[in-house]
Amino acid sequence: MPVITLTGWMTGAFLSGAVVIENVFSRQGLGRLVAGAIDVRDFPVVSGVVLISAVFFVVVNALIDALFPLLDPRLRDQAPKAVARGAR
Repeated sequence: MPVITLTGWMTGAFLSGAVVIENVFSRQGLGRLVAGAIDVRDFPVVSGVVLISAVFFVVVNALIDALFPLLDPRLRDQAPKAVARGAR
């Protein structure tokens, strides 16, 4: 389970490291796009890339959280009880 949690965290780390890696290795990608947009003060591009990256990070982490009950039977048993307690 910790490996799966760290996978979600590493998704964000890979996205944040894209700027440095793409500039060091002279690759074209979102990191270089953001760096160029910051240089010319193109705020709509920067905002768009940040928003898309944030949505991607949230979706990946939501999928990972949804996987936990499928992989750990102890969590499957707790989920219906928590819902039933909240309905009272």
